[in-house]
Amino acid sequence: MAYSGYRIKIGGTIFQNNDMAKGSYSFQRSPRVSKKWDDLTGISHETYFPTQKATISFSVREHRASEHPTLAAFFSNRSVTVEYFDDNINDYVTGNFHVQDFAWSHITVEADGAFYDKTKITLKEW
Repeated sequence: MAYSGYRIKIGGTIFQNNDMAKGSYSFQRSPRVSKKWDDLTGISHETYFPTQKATISFSVREHRASEHPTLAAFFSNRSVTVEYFDDNINDYVTGNFHVQDFAWSHITVEADGAFYDKTKITLKEW
């Protein structure tokens, strides 16, 4: 399936492109090393798993307190199913991801609530 207007779905719900800070999205596939060793002649060898795992990083845009519950709900679980667009194959792929630790921070706090700064989110496939 070709690109359908979104980069990722988290738990089956589209995370809107405009909720990501401009220019912050990155996607990378990394081979998983299963074994490293040096032979008797001192040459290093590595064996890789046949599958490659993805890492997805982006920043949630600055937002008001009234928007925060909707955005924060995407990351309330640390283990999530993510459907993401893989630019290498021009198709969507689904995988199980871990949400790495992050912290929300405030730019200002006013009478009607906090104004949140950009927050970097990293999802690592396992």
